[in-house]
Amino acid sequence: MCGRFTIQYTWAEYYDALNLIPASAKGRNDPPRFNVCPGQTFGAVVRDDADYHIIDPKWGFIPFWAKEAKFKPINAKGETVATNGMFRTAFAQKRCLIPANSYYEWVTPEPKVKLPYNIHLKDDAPFFFAGIWGTNETLDTMTSAIITTTPHPDIAHIHDRMPVILSADAYEPWLDPATDADTAVALLGQNRGSELVAYRVSTDVNSNRSQGSQLIDPIDA
Repeated sequence: MCGRFTIQYTWAEYYDALNLIPASAKGRNDPPRFNVCPGQTFGAVVRDDADYHIIDPKWGFIPFWAKEAKFKPINAKGETVATNGMFRTAFAQKRCLIPANSYYEWVTPEPKVKLPYNIHLKDDAPFFFAGIWGTNETLDTMTSAIITTTPHPDIAHIHDRMPVILSADAYEPWLDPATDADTAVALLGQNRGSELVAYRVSTDVNSNRSQGSQLIDPIDA
């Protein structure tokens, strides 16, 4: 799964590095975030028939048909996202790219002991999670979820799921409204899991109140 992540780059840096984000996003001055948590909002890239846009959904997906916010899953399994009744409409019509440059996962060697790891690309480059989003008029909300898959063997000892980190070749077809669901499922296979590395970080990140660059500092395991 993916339960926390970081957004350390500016939108201008994402624009320069990824060559996809609308130029207007370069003017956004969002501060770096070292502990993005469920229930919080973040910027995400979407596309309509004409152009790319930035939206700000809340993390925890609520389908358009829900009458109450009873369940707000933060992740959607890539193996079933196209057919699961909660996610399938969003997957077919409202796919997004969620910018990040690392995420956290926990090892639990014994009950009530959660040891966090920071997981990122080897060169610390920015990347995009594959996501879905949607609006719910009844609840007046816009929400999102990150799509997950099985992890690469190099990080499977940390957790049995990982977020899908799409390759650059998949960005445009992923966002294209004309891309059908079967093709989008195939794009999830363009996952950069083999490029990830991990190291232990402080348990301070276990609290959703913790912030600051010290959260990504490596510690001795």
